[in-house]
Amino acid sequence: DIIVNKKYREAAKNNKEMMEFTKTYDERLRALFEALEQRKKTIQKVSERIIEIQKEYFKDPEKGMKPLTMREIAEETGVSESTVSRIVSRKYIQLPDRVVPLKHFFSAKLHTTSGDVSNNTVKSRIKEIVAAEDIKKPLTDQEIMKKLTDEGIEISRRTVTKYREQLEILTANIRKPVSYTHLRAHET
Repeated sequence: DIIVNKKYREAAKNNKEMMEFTKTYDERLRALFEALEQRKKTIQKVSERIIEIQKEYFKDPEKGMKPLTMREIAEETGVSESTVSRIVSRKYIQLPDRVVPLKHFFSAKLHTTSGDVSNNTVKSRIKEIVAAEDIKKPLTDQEIMKKLTDEGIEISRRTVTKYREQLEILTANIRKPVSYTHLRAHET
């Protein structure tokens, strides 16, 4: 909130110089209020559009998010991409079970045989594949890529590696349990 000291207003009535200052001050104050109101409307417009596009995710997070870029939101809302970036930076949305950064709802597109999916959906799928793997024979990035390709997700091994690293999942040879039986044989 902005508070104007009424004592200055009263003092300005009797002083021409002070009246000029007050007039300039009022104009700046009006411009500030208009800018704040415009900012509020832009934030609301961008947020509402993000929510509209991702509404299926809000209903059922298991379905994953739709692919969405800041450029798409900029085009749909009539603001620049840099404005969208500033709007979603350090802004959050309250969900029933958690608070999520607005940036969370943006993701790149990956092509599938049934349409585009977000990279967040693919990352979730990689987590699921690794969680279900045989721990004695962990899957390599190439094998994960093959599984995803079989599911209709067009992805390169390099992209699988990048997503696995972002998810902080270790490589297959490190995920493989170490056998200590051969070490014990040398101890005797």
